[in-house]
Amino acid sequence: GKVGVYICFYFIFLLLFFLLIPSVGLAQSNSAQTQVNIVIAQMQGISISQPSVDIYLNQLQQFSTGISSAVQTDHIRVGSTTDYEVSFHAISGFLSLNGNNTTIPVYTIELDATMGSDLTGNNSPPPTGTFIYPAVPLDFMYSVLVTNGAPEGGRGYNVTYTILAYNMNYFLDQVDGTYTTTIKHCKCR
Repeated sequence: GKVGVYICFYFIFLLLFFLLIPSVGLAQSNSAQTQVNIVIAQMQGISISQPSVDIYLNQLQQFSTGISSAVQTDHIRVGSTTDYEVSFHAISGFLSLNGNNTTIPVYTIELDATMGSDLTGNNSPPPTGTFIYPAVPLDFMYSVLVTNGAPEGGRGYNVTYTILAYNMNYFLDQVDGTYTTTIKHCKCR
């Protein structure tokens, strides 16, 4: 009677219990977890694509018109994970000839920059808020050339080095030769 029904239910219960235990055990032993961590560090970089730029002063008319280098395409290359500022300065206040300072001040040269290429290959437009200062004279102290309100993976800036006509008098009565200065650029902020 009742005992047989209880025994039957008991065996069915035990049978179901043992049948389900392996599947529950397998499900637990066949799973695992992985935590993925993205560690972000602020990164900035700057490079110069043409490390030497020539300005040829070899015609008399240049003393009345001024003179410029060729446009240096994507000359200053910047990448930054934060907003940035590009500054520059000359390592000396005067041009040198054969390693010796001359009386020609470096401020006779100015940098004219324009927007260059997106260097990431995505052809992204420049961020809004990017400002390029026009015609910035070279100086012994840092001068700001570009301020950028947004981070970019890679952006180039085209630069032309110019000597305006009113500064050409510094180049009169000078000996032949190559007058040089070194400019240090930095990605600041």
